[in-house]
Amino acid sequence: MKGKVHRRENDTVATVTTPLGEGGIGVIQLSGPRALETVSEIFKGKKDRNICRASSGELFYGIVVDRAASVLIDEVIICVWRSKESFTGEDLVEINCHGGPRAVRNTLHAITEAGAREVDWNEFLGRGFKNARMDLTQVEAQQALVHAKTRLSVKTFLAQHQGLLSRRISSLETDINTIMGAANASLVRRLPQEDVSNKLTLLLNGLDELLNSSAFGLALSSPQRMSIAGLPNVGKSTLFNALLGEERAIVHTVPGTTRDYITEYFSVRGIPFELVDCAGLRETDDHVERMGVERARDLHKRVDKIILVLDGSKEVPEEEWSLIQELSLDLGKKKFILVINKTDLGIMLDVDRLKTMFEQPICLVSALNGLGLESLEKGLIGEFLPYIDCYENKHQPIPVVFTKRQQSVLLHAREAVREVSRLYTEKGMFDKKALGLIGNKLRELRHGDGNKVTQKTSQETTCALGTKG
Repeated sequence: MKGKVHRRENDTVATVTTPLGEGGIGVIQLSGPRALETVSEIFKGKKDRNICRASSGELFYGIVVDRAASVLIDEVIICVWRSKESFTGEDLVEINCHGGPRAVRNTLHAITEAGAREVDWNEFLGRGFKNARMDLTQVEAQQALVHAKTRLSVKTFLAQHQGLLSRRISSLETDINTIMGAANASLVRRLPQEDVSNKLTLLLNGLDELLNSSAFGLALSSPQRMSIAGLPNVGKSTLFNALLGEERAIVHTVPGTTRDYITEYFSVRGIPFELVDCAGLRETDDHVERMGVERARDLHKRVDKIILVLDGSKEVPEEEWSLIQELSLDLGKKKFILVINKTDLGIMLDVDRLKTMFEQPICLVSALNGLGLESLEKGLIGEFLPYIDCYENKHQPIPVVFTKRQQSVLLHAREAVREVSRLYTEKGMFDKKALGLIGNKLRELRHGDGNKVTQKTSQETTCALGTKG
C-alpha cells in the first residue's frame, strides 16, 4: 500500500540506552548485520585500526563526525560484541559519548544518517528474543531490571534474567510431555495409573508454587499503591512521615489540615510501596475540605491496600462509630491494616468493639515516637517474608513470576491440569485437548503466542518485544 512503512526484520537498528538528560556519559547501541559498517562511516579512530574487523570486547577511542559536513560531533569510546557473544544475537556496537542531551542526539542523528533505523529500547531488546538469545521471561526480566526500585528487586529480577524461571518452566514442560506420552501410549506400554496420578499432582504443585510467587514478584515489578485512611486528626500525616522517615506532610492539631493528597515511595525490606496521605474522612461544610474528602474517598477505592488509622487515646463518640462503620463498608474487600495510633497517651478506644467490627489484626503504634512501627511494617510484608528471606539471606534463590502475562498464562494452565486430573481420577481417561492446552500454555510462557508479543505492565504501558521466527 502506498505510504505504508514496512519494518525490516533484519535491518540494523539503534537506540539510546541511557536516560536523556545531563550526565557524564550517554550510551547508544546498534545491533544488526551492518552495525560495524554503519559505525565505521562516522567514526575516526585515534589509531589505525579497522573497526569492521574487531573482535568481541575490543575498545576503540576516537571521534564521531558528520559525514556530509565533515564536522566533529563528539569524542567517543566504542565497544564491540560479535553476534555469538551479544545479547541480541547480532553484531552489537556500544558508543559511549558525552552525556549531554545535544551530544547524544547529534551522535544518534549521525548514526541514522549512515543507515541505521532508530527504535525504542523495547524493540531493540526484542532482537534477543527473536534470535533465540533469550526467551520471553528473560526479556521481561531485563525490562523489569530497568525499573527496579530496590536491591531486592534487582536480585530477584537478575535471577530470572539468568534463566531461573525459564528452567523451572522447562522442567514442567518435560513433565507434561511425559504425561502426554502416557496418554498416547498403547495399553501395554502405558504407565501405571498411580504413576500418572503422581505426575499430575507434581505438575499441579509446580504450577501452584509459581502462582504463589506471583504476589511477591508483582509487588516488586509494580509497587503496591497504599493509602492512609481515617477520621481527621488521628495522626495520619504523622504516620505518613514516620513510614517515610522524613517530614514530608504538614502536621497540625487543627482537624482538616490535609486537603489534597501527597504521594511518596518507600520500601520495607526491599518491597516498594507508593504511599498516599490524604484528607480525613468526615462531613464538613468547608467547600475546599469537602473536595479533599471526596478525592480521598475516590482514592481509597483505587489503591491496592489501605492503612486505616484510629486515635486510641480517646473514646469515640457514637456518631463517629457510625462513620467508622461506613468507612469499613466503603473499603469492602480491600486489603487493609487496622492501626490504633497515639498509644503513648494511653488506650481509651474500645478495642474489642473494633475487633468485632473489622475482624482484622490490629497494630498498636505511636507514630510520633516510632513505637510499634516495626509491627506495622511486618504486617505490610508478612505474606512476602519467605521470599524475602530466600533472597536476602543467600539461600538458594527460587523462581518468581513477576508479570501479569505470566500469571494469566499459568492460571489457564493450572485450570487445564485440574480438569485433566479430575477426569483421570474419576474415569481413568485422558483429556487430550486439555493436555495439549497445558503444553501450549507452558510454551507460551517462554516463547509467546507465536505472533507479535506484547507485555502490558501495571502502568498500562504496552511494549512491543518483536516477533519470534
